[in-house]
Amino acid sequence: MDYKKFLDNIFTNLNEADIDVSGYELDHIAYRATTNQSFDKVGLDLNQVGMKVFRNVIRNRFIDIYKLHIPISYLMRKIEFIELLAPAEGDTFNEGLEHVEFVVDNYNLHEFIEKHSSLSWNTNSIDREISAEVGIKFENGANIKFKTMSMPEIIQLESNKK
Repeated sequence: MDYKKFLDNIFTNLNEADIDVSGYELDHIAYRATTNQSFDKVGLDLNQVGMKVFRNVIRNRFIDIYKLHIPISYLMRKIEFIELLAPAEGDTFNEGLEHVEFVVDNYNLHEFIEKHSSLSWNTNSIDREISAEVGIKFENGANIKFKTMSMPEIIQLESNKK
């Protein structure tokens, strides 16, 4: 997985959109599998560099969270988690690194998107109880989400529900 090229594309788009993320934690990178076989193979590969710390089922598909033994270093950031997404029925996504998520815990998400109102936001999950988020997908494929809770907080809350 070419994390550097992927992250370079993400940060280029953020800069061009004038979204300053210097004060936000880059919580994780997500990898989307297009088949269950690919999901299993990537999971085995991730087990070599990290440990699966959580599994959830959303839209009848698995979402696994891996905590890396050695975080990814990028632009003075340490990225500890990889989210592995299994395919969901009807999805037409490409295989590979798909999105990043930043934690904007000092913002209400409604205020955050108002601050950047010139952009076309996906707000489908803005009022979700656990892990509310907004996202933006740029024309060149960069997919960026902003949320109010960190991955460890989400894992804790989701685990308590089970």
